[in-house]
Amino acid sequence: MFDPTAYENLKVIFEGIVYDYDLNEEITIIERNDYINLADMSRTYNLSFMNKNDRNKLLIMKIELKANFQQLVAEWYPMNERPGANINVHFNVNTKLDEVLEKRVSKFLKKNYEKMYNLEQITNVYQDQKMTYQFILKRHEEITENNMEELHDIVNETINNGNYLLTML
Repeated sequence: MFDPTAYENLKVIFEGIVYDYDLNEEITIIERNDYINLADMSRTYNLSFMNKNDRNKLLIMKIELKANFQQLVAEWYPMNERPGANINVHFNVNTKLDEVLEKRVSKFLKKNYEKMYNLEQITNVYQDQKMTYQFILKRHEEITENNMEELHDIVNETINNGNYLLTML
């Protein structure tokens, strides 16, 4: 019989939470990825979604669970890592922002997430002059089975903050 790792348990809980929001028609899930990196034996699972009313896909939100090899095997072998996963929250804006609005979005995210996350911002310009902005929030502490109830808060916060950002766009 398969004994799931803490990462697998977190993934199932996380997926259920996000799919509940989709079933309640608050969001639309647009992508689901489950990766295994065979080179370093790490795992990544992410769900991308958008506000149900965002017909132009101006804002795509993504929450990502990542576990390195040490986090995956920490339950079976004594290691310095705790079993669990790291979590990242992405807000991808798919429209051109003027300088003031870009700073407002960045300031809003810093204010709401600065205690628990580091903010990284990436701006992409494509050949057809289309611009996208990625605001990536990397959580300081990993999620473990001891604090898995925080997953619901993370998903809820992401959706609520995404809805607010959408009103700014």
